[in-house]
Amino acid sequence: MRPSHLITGLVLAALSSSAESSPAERYLLHRAPDDGDRLLELTTRIEHYGAFQVVELSIEQARELSASGGSLQDLRTHRLRLGSGWSWDTRGIEPAIPPELSTPWGRPGLYLVQLRGPVRRADLEEIESLGARRLLSAYFPNFGFLFWFNDAATLDTATSLSFVQWIGVYQPAYKMVAEKKERPPRKGRYRLRVKIVDSERLPSVLAGLNALGLDVGATIPAHHYLDTPTIELEIPADRLPDLLSLPEVWWVEQIVPPVLLSETAREIHQAGVGNGCSGSLAEVPVWADGITAAGPAPRSDATPGSEQLVGVLDTTFNSPDFSCSSGIPNDTIFKYVDGSSCDISNTVTSCVAGHAHGSGSAGVILGNGAQSGGETPTEACAIKGGAFGARLWALRCDSSPGSLDCLNSCSSVTTLADFFQASYADGSRISNHSWGTPVGGSYTTDSEQLDIWAYDNDNTTGNGLVQEYLWITSAGNTGSGASSIYSPSTAKNDISAAAFYNGVDGSCWPGDSAPCDASKIVIYSSRGPTSDGRHGPDVAGASHYVQTPNDTSGYQNFPGTSSSAPSLTALVALIRDWLQNVHGLPAPSGSLMKALLLNSGEYLPHSFPTSGEDLPGTAQGWGRPNLQRICNDWTNPWCSTVRSVWTEGAFGGTGESNAIPISVDSSGAGLRCLLAWMDPPNLAGGGALINDLNLRVTSPADVVYLGNDFSGAWSNSAGIAFDNRNNTEGIRVQSPETGIWTVEVLAGNVAIEDQPWSLVCSGNVALTSGYFLNAEPDELAACASTDALYTVQVDSLFGYAEPVALSLSGHPGVEGFSVNPVTPSSSSTLTISGLSAGDAGPHTLTVSGEGNDPENPGNPILRTDDVALTVYAGQPGGAILDQPANGATDVAFSPTYHWSAATEAAEYLVEVAEDSAFNVLVDSATVTTTSYHGIPLAGGGDYWWRVTPSNTCGEGITSSVFSFTVQTSTLVCNGAPVTFEDGIPLDWTVVDHTGGDGVVWATTASSNCGIPNNTNGSGEAACADSDAAGSGAPPFDTELVSPPFDLEASTGRATLKTAAYYRDLNIGSNDRFEVDIWNGASWNNLLTWDESHQPGDLSLELSSYAGTSGLKLRFRYSGNGFDWYAQVDDVTLTCLRTGVFEDRFESGEEKPGHREFTQ
Repeated sequence: MRPSHLITGLVLAALSSSAESSPAERYLLHRAPDDGDRLLELTTRIEHYGAFQVVELSIEQARELSASGGSLQDLRTHRLRLGSGWSWDTRGIEPAIPPELSTPWGRPGLYLVQLRGPVRRADLEEIESLGARRLLSAYFPNFGFLFWFNDAATLDTATSLSFVQWIGVYQPAYKMVAEKKERPPRKGRYRLRVKIVDSERLPSVLAGLNALGLDVGATIPAHHYLDTPTIELEIPADRLPDLLSLPEVWWVEQIVPPVLLSETAREIHQAGVGNGCSGSLAEVPVWADGITAAGPAPRSDATPGSEQLVGVLDTTFNSPDFSCSSGIPNDTIFKYVDGSSCDISNTVTSCVAGHAHGSGSAGVILGNGAQSGGETPTEACAIKGGAFGARLWALRCDSSPGSLDCLNSCSSVTTLADFFQASYADGSRISNHSWGTPVGGSYTTDSEQLDIWAYDNDNTTGNGLVQEYLWITSAGNTGSGASSIYSPSTAKNDISAAAFYNGVDGSCWPGDSAPCDASKIVIYSSRGPTSDGRHGPDVAGASHYVQTPNDTSGYQNFPGTSSSAPSLTALVALIRDWLQNVHGLPAPSGSLMKALLLNSGEYLPHSFPTSGEDLPGTAQGWGRPNLQRICNDWTNPWCSTVRSVWTEGAFGGTGESNAIPISVDSSGAGLRCLLAWMDPPNLAGGGALINDLNLRVTSPADVVYLGNDFSGAWSNSAGIAFDNRNNTEGIRVQSPETGIWTVEVLAGNVAIEDQPWSLVCSGNVALTSGYFLNAEPDELAACASTDALYTVQVDSLFGYAEPVALSLSGHPGVEGFSVNPVTPSSSSTLTISGLSAGDAGPHTLTVSGEGNDPENPGNPILRTDDVALTVYAGQPGGAILDQPANGATDVAFSPTYHWSAATEAAEYLVEVAEDSAFNVLVDSATVTTTSYHGIPLAGGGDYWWRVTPSNTCGEGITSSVFSFTVQTSTLVCNGAPVTFEDGIPLDWTVVDHTGGDGVVWATTASSNCGIPNNTNGSGEAACADSDAAGSGAPPFDTELVSPPFDLEASTGRATLKTAAYYRDLNIGSNDRFEVDIWNGASWNNLLTWDESHQPGDLSLELSSYAGTSGLKLRFRYSGNGFDWYAQVDDVTLTCLRTGVFEDRFESGEEKPGHREFTQ
């Protein structure tokens, strides 16, 4: 690790003041502040992950640390975001859902489990050791998983684990994407695709569906990695809750039919210009040196696997440019399958006339130009495919022109799996898909199919992951609106193709405006982001006035992303052939081919409707490929002055890292690096990353660039946040300084299996040999008179085999290495002995390595790694309690506890109980600071607290015990009205379900509310105002939640009264005002307004909840954008015991000058 960017010393946080601060949040610390002492004062290091640290800070501390030069990234560990659209803060209360779509706690079934931070494999294994089963295909940002639990006892045990933050029921409502988070429609029928937890439970699900009178249309086996079979069926809408409530069902989606997405485009991608076609090989330099195995004219007797075999799933394929007159197989077509009747084994021996789309897409890739001058490459402007010489594995999908029956009449999931397995078995490692389904950017079961087969190609257990395949898909043609990208292009492991103007004609598509040239994304090209926040298209291919074979004869102009995808597919075939035949890689990985293509992208300044988007953009992805950006001489393995170097690896867990030294020999070619990996599928999580890797690049002058942190076309220096959404990360530096750059690949969050990856760097660059030096653990505590042990690992980089001499500095005691020097790749044990009480305190130790450089004798290769050692003289002393003071009253509902530091304490156990003997604990936490922000306590309750310090030598003396009394709740039976004169009361909670868009509950005194109190109340009111955000207001969903209250069993009548005013802009839209009550297990709706209600007193009956404790009230305001506002004031709770009569005033008789709404 690099000490200038990672903090390796043990950090004992001691707040410099006992003043109240905001609750602590968790941050990823990836650059230290300029003042290291200030870091020691501010930061609590709660966990070290090897390549990075997670620290706990209040908002105030985080701001101060950032102002001191530190770089933090909020991990948002309390936010949970599901692929179905639900999102909430797990410190608060789950969203309200209809009763028929909810399931109580404790039943066997699926549960959401959120961890406290980046995933450690051992944590997941510990949960599984309890008897829970993890669903591999489900991960939810941030740090959430799906587990099957069989009983409440196991759930309770899992909840108590220190690394578990929250567990909740995976409710039926969460299992399906819905535009509105409400009850599903009761009319009509659904054609659905349903995912089952595992194959073992499939029979019970089928039996359950039969019991419900539902007929299953198809049952689709699962890939071995996921073991989550799929069924398809059609059901009445009113039976949907029954289906969603089956515990074995974890995902349901509607089946939407896919649609087709309808001069050559070779030159601009291969030579970087598009000036026409003179017929010279200089226009196609990559092709001229590529597709070598099949030769300039392909042949049908080529050795299987030696040629580039491209799979295409489309309509009919019929053109002289496919050598159709020779029958099949021929020099261009390897195999032709008619799958229109769902039979993937139906091989045909002749071309059939039909729809021109299939001929168009295949022709862009590998048409031989027979109709435009012949197959010889120099004959006048022959309209050849970009990878002419490759051969076609064709799957015809339509029985009638353009119908795509093999995806619509048949199951698309089955067709995609069968297509992949059949073409893969014949040697295909690339496929093109110029079709898609408009789904508003959602991740679907079709997306999942692409991802799982790219993640593991062979569907065989026991042989690890095989990742040699790459899908290329069309992003869609629905235009420039956000999230218009189609499925399956919303997959993670494909190449999603946007479209730019080919530049040959220069005319604009209707509705677009100049310039309509190769610098611009076409107006019809679909955009990201995807529903889970990935940027969307990966790269842009040539489109618009691309000439390609027509059906039967002639040529057609082929617009749309239907032509941009095959333009890119041709480039992938060229890259794969180059890797095999120039670089000797027999089986290049899909991630390496993808990284090379994306790294060649040139920035497009015009991306309608806006220009100047940052890379990677939602319109262009990584830009327009120009293969000259990754190699400027494709006959030479070293490519002359622009070349690419690459390395591949795999991570087995969070926090692992690889540092690769790259030599930049000239600034003229720039520096571009791109990291790509095949991520596991994640249907329930909406496609969100399961394994998150990060890219960090450091210049010789110590300037840091983080992956995907761009301004326009170029990377920002000193980036402040890693990208945790995309599985490609890149940097681009326009004029890099010469010298040795360090390129680091970091495992930010590896939740499933080992994660392979590919890294490509391009420019005037070279890899340098050497070794990695890594000492573990990164921090260690030792008691005086004991030994401290570290393992020093020395690994070879690019074949380095020189012995490495080890040394140590900055240490107390006496050091010794079990092996010295060390020959890569092996390790040595470092022992530090002779520690004494005089060595007590923190120490930063530097382990150094020195090895000979075979290429530069006399100039040794030096490496260092810092580790931390804290020595303790003995057990710690005692802590002295400070706040809350002994006997304190009116203490905040969520107290902040303060105490004095104990001598040599490493951490403190804070305990809060309902009794002085601590038999009934209500709060307990272990912290490394001298303060702790506790959980909410019951209003008016008496509590006792104490602190026990400890370190590696043992526990210290437990403090004395202090007692305190919590302030009385603001909402009690027959209490004073809750007004909002001094802001939102401290015991009320404001929740924002949209992640911070600014439309939240405040008061009319706040700038977030642009109107005065318009209720019948006086003074200030609680207010949620979307109008204050203006006409561009984003979607909003905010709650105002009361403190808990009880209704005694003797309560005869209980009534909630409040002054309310709701103004609605559009009746029937998604905006609404709701009042709900929490019954201890779920929210129940008391009132919903979807139209304006003038000022009046609102009265809601709560008598049915008599005898219930822990009730809460919630005022919820939600909408899809710009609207008006909601206000409440003077909230009261009136309770009458059985047998007590109300007077006319309390019975609801109309008061002069007031309206009262009853529900």
